[in-house]
Amino acid sequence: MAQGPIIAAVQRRPLRSSATERAPVAGTALPLIGEESTLTLTDLGVVVLAYGRSNRHAELLYDLGSAGVPSENIIVSYNPDSPDSSWRPLVPDGGKLLVHSRNAGYSAAMNRGIRALKPSCSAALLLTHDVRLAPTALVTLLAAADVAPDFGLLGFTLSGASGNEAVSYGGSVRRDGTPVHTFMRPAGGLVAETEWVDGCAVLLRAGAAPADPLPERYFLYFEDLEMASVVRARGFKVGIALDAIATSASGVSARRAAFEYLYVRNGLDWTRRRRGKRAALRYVVREARYSLYFARKSWHAAFRQEHERDEAILRLAARAVGVLDALWGRWGPPPAWLLHTSDIRNV
Repeated sequence: MAQGPIIAAVQRRPLRSSATERAPVAGTALPLIGEESTLTLTDLGVVVLAYGRSNRHAELLYDLGSAGVPSENIIVSYNPDSPDSSWRPLVPDGGKLLVHSRNAGYSAAMNRGIRALKPSCSAALLLTHDVRLAPTALVTLLAAADVAPDFGLLGFTLSGASGNEAVSYGGSVRRDGTPVHTFMRPAGGLVAETEWVDGCAVLLRAGAAPADPLPERYFLYFEDLEMASVVRARGFKVGIALDAIATSASGVSARRAAFEYLYVRNGLDWTRRRRGKRAALRYVVREARYSLYFARKSWHAAFRQEHERDEAILRLAARAVGVLDALWGRWGPPPAWLLHTSDIRNV
């Protein structure tokens, strides 16, 4: 689908060439751990997540084309923000557009995109619409993948994803299940191991995860930690390509209470399943402290500004319901009463 002048900028100039083409093996195009492998741009399948009536991903498509990614390897997976929307996002010539009838969340859109990639793709590059790649980001990422074939999941050195301009090198998980970004560059050459990588920009090797590597029931948030857990369970490592630079933008401010609901609900579920009951108990205790904080804030705000009080009460309710829904097993998007303060639509 040709749309706009950006398509002319989508080049097919390979940055690296492969001496021999490997015939894909059904189910696992990735060589076994320890075997020599050269991952090239022609091996790379790209899934770009687009949302709403916006071409915010246009600059990202330009980055991909300028780096030499074949346009036929690019899939735009589109979550519309309206059930009757006939609007369609930008797609490069030769690329594929997947249009979903409703906003099924990050995980579902990415899983469907992965399933639609060409069988010859040895790895999937998963990108959200707000990611921007440095000119050398992809060639550096592929170089890191070549020297570390035992890493099934690789992230970028990322700025902006944590909500500020600090550079994130993946992250770790505290004893109570709280994920935290690593802001100090770890030791290492091209690759450093980390507990998890931000899901806005990751390289996933074929064979390092099942066909649907992301938990669709989460809708949004904590799916990157689950994907990292799944990859490790298959015997692969998770890491950061230290010199592959990308930027992103946090969407937390556009979701507020809906974010807190999803973060608490999914975080408690992930912590209970991956870290055990004791860690889950610490998680609940932490949430109780947060609830007390918001209760006090709402009381004090009542004597200042009404909107501050209402926001504090809404965030308190969102976190409390998040805990309950994790225990009761209610999944999918946030409840309808939380959507009016967020950019989440058409669920």
